[in-house]
Amino acid sequence: MQKLEYKCKMLVEVPSRNTTIDCSRCGNKVSKSLAVRIHRCDKCNLAMDRDYNASINILQKGLNIFNHNTLPQELRELTPVKISKRSMKQEVAVITAFSKEKPKPFRVG
Repeated sequence: MQKLEYKCKMLVEVPSRNTTIDCSRCGNKVSKSLAVRIHRCDKCNLAMDRDYNASINILQKGLNIFNHNTLPQELRELTPVKISKRSMKQEVAVITAFSKEKPKPFRVG
């Protein structure tokens, strides 16, 4: 924490519980193994990198701790992250290995 405080403009500690499970768009819980690197929500059809989804949830939890309107704009911006083709191939391989049914094709974009 001391190293982070030294480097950061602002530091807010938030609980990380369920940040990779909760959908950052609708709040739906999407269970997945650690090997699955893409978050895909069945309710709102959001598909994005698992870590990016968690980072949005962590940011939202941090902003809810205090009035986020007092933050500078650059600390509130969300920038999209492009999912690499390698990540999608890895997820399909994991789904195929652990599932009896064929993986359904999906589109990220």
